[in-house]
Amino acid sequence: MWRFAAVVGAAALVSGAAGAAPVPVETRAEAVRQLKAAIEDELRAIELLKKDPPHLRAARDRIYMSADRVSGVHDFLSGVPDAAAGQDALGGARADDYAAGHLLPTHYGPRPKGLPRAIEFLERALLRKRAGLPFVQEAQPPPAAAQCSDGKDNDRDGITDWTVEPGCTSSRDVRESTRFSCGVGSKIVTGRLVLSGSCSGAFSEIEVMLLDDVTLNGRWDIMHAPSCGKTTPKGFRCTTKAGDKNPKHLLDIRLATTSPFPDQRVQLRFFDIRKRQIGRFVVPPVVVPQTP
Repeated sequence: MWRFAAVVGAAALVSGAAGAAPVPVETRAEAVRQLKAAIEDELRAIELLKKDPPHLRAARDRIYMSADRVSGVHDFLSGVPDAAAGQDALGGARADDYAAGHLLPTHYGPRPKGLPRAIEFLERALLRKRAGLPFVQEAQPPPAAAQCSDGKDNDRDGITDWTVEPGCTSSRDVRESTRFSCGVGSKIVTGRLVLSGSCSGAFSEIEVMLLDDVTLNGRWDIMHAPSCGKTTPKGFRCTTKAGDKNPKHLLDIRLATTSPFPDQRVQLRFFDIRKRQIGRFVVPPVVVPQTP
């Protein structure tokens, strides 16, 4: 029997995974090769699971091979200066792989109920592996001046400099084109679903949408948001504080929903000052296998 628990520390699934065998990685060139191969394994696993019927055994083999490659690259990055963020991305990808693997049965039979969520975990792992790739490739020299405070629209998105440019995390950033990303976890606190974390750049609006069959059921609160629009049974959209009013780009959202359990997904969409979407993030529950 499976029970879903919204726990941010999904890496616990990895440490106890049977058969985990990191691929040895000793050079930067080998790290790049193994991480690119892991990305190809992930793409193939997703393709196999989307077939009708899904090729479960072959997909599981690809998933765990990808996780083993990532483990080797993760260990290699421990000796690379300024690569902590890359390690975090790959550690999260590895946890997502094992969470997906736990959802797939080892035998052939009816289409497993956990298949859609397994694919979600793999798609998120794919994004994280791609995010880790720049940390193992040769670093490019940064621009001479900080683009986020030079008064120019360097990435030509119509927005200039910190504090409103979504590609800037501070006025000292050397590039305006930093990819927008978020690290958001979920848990249940006193009966309410709590979403908390932070994002990599400025955003001016956020949309919160409950997925599946879950709807709002009473009070909800969102920090760092001075005004919100009309609430629907599935969610709401708010204007948020950005820049120096929320310098760490923090998120803290508390929801009362119609589900008493943490097995509920929430979609977050982020918008810049011109109301253009700059990011989309689905906060899924973490699957924890329970003994019978």
